[in-house]
Amino acid sequence: MQFATALITWSFWLSTAYSGAAQSNDSLLCDEYEARARAGEPTAQVAIANCYLLGIGRSEDLKQAEYWLKESIQASSSDGMTSMASAHLFGKFKDPDYSYALNLLKRAIEDENASARFVLGLAHNNGLGVPKDRYLAITQIRSAAAAGHSLGQFVMFGSYELGLFGMEKDSELAQYWKKQLEQGLRRQQTSTIRTYAQAILDDEQVRKFVFEPEEMEQLRQYLCTSNR
Repeated sequence: MQFATALITWSFWLSTAYSGAAQSNDSLLCDEYEARARAGEPTAQVAIANCYLLGIGRSEDLKQAEYWLKESIQASSSDGMTSMASAHLFGKFKDPDYSYALNLLKRAIEDENASARFVLGLAHNNGLGVPKDRYLAITQIRSAAAAGHSLGQFVMFGSYELGLFGMEKDSELAQYWKKQLEQGLRRQQTSTIRTYAQAILDDEQVRKFVFEPEEMEQLRQYLCTSNR
């Protein structure tokens, strides 16, 4: 299991995606992160919280996840703020607090957290605590992409290549964002763009919160017919 500054909230929503299927050493890695979390390391607190959120290396335990995220937020972790906000916005907690989530995203964005901008874009995309507005959504997603957010870059590529999010097609900009994504994936040593794209399209949360059903179909057809 590959961690960046922390595990992703789930699937592909933080800056560096969890690469590949669950591995045999997930539990040992989570043990290491929990030990470091107990020693007061904010990055490890976010990581172990996301282990509990995702049920990776741990049984899913939302109380433990919330506890460790709160600990990280007390230490001013913008990744912790983004993970907590995502959990409230996207259905991990039974009693979500959208106002609290949006306040956390604001604080994380002030700390220049690209993932927070992406999550705020999804809030606008789905009308979660804010008016549903795809223009505001793509504006935030573009800012996240410019700061290196992989899924944001994929969304921008798809938007300009296929006209998603109401964007006009622009092959030059599409290739620019494709190149940015490819470079990021090489640095992360995670996957090829095609493998990454297929994993995204297979992800339940992406299907639910990022693309409209007809956009998902456009992307699937593009992957099937394109050799790029």
